[in-house]
Amino acid sequence: MSYFTNKVLTKNILSIFLVALTFIFLASCDEKNSANAPKEMSLKDLPKNALPEKPLELSTGSLPEAIAHNKEGISHYKMEHYKTALKYFRKAEQVAPQSGEVHFNEGLSLKFMGDVGTAMDHFKQAQQYSPGNPKIVKSEILKITLNTKAL
Repeated sequence: MSYFTNKVLTKNILSIFLVALTFIFLASCDEKNSANAPKEMSLKDLPKNALPEKPLELSTGSLPEAIAHNKEGISHYKMEHYKTALKYFRKAEQVAPQSGEVHFNEGLSLKFMGDVGTAMDHFKQAQQYSPGNPKIVKSEILKITLNTKAL
């Protein structure tokens, strides 16, 4: 091989090596950043004594717009798309701010997203606005969350 061919090969090998090092470095940075982020929970992460409870439907007397947003949120929640579900539950809350069921659904989503403090706030509002709803009153997830000390 000629001197020129050896020089080009060496340059290409060095370029590939640098690209590989850059990729490894970026991957390790991603791992460090994700380790500090709050961990989203999945239904399988629930304590054994907490039954996997579902988001609540709104009563037929609720405003149609709130019902539609809530149903969309429930659909995403069932697919474990908690962030998207929360977006729709918040839209339902804008239309029906005193719906205990909507606040309960927001609390569920927030709990599974790892935001226990805000989940606690919504679970308290769910109790306040729907004190007679047995699904809220007897909710194990709500009880466990409210008995958790916010960090």
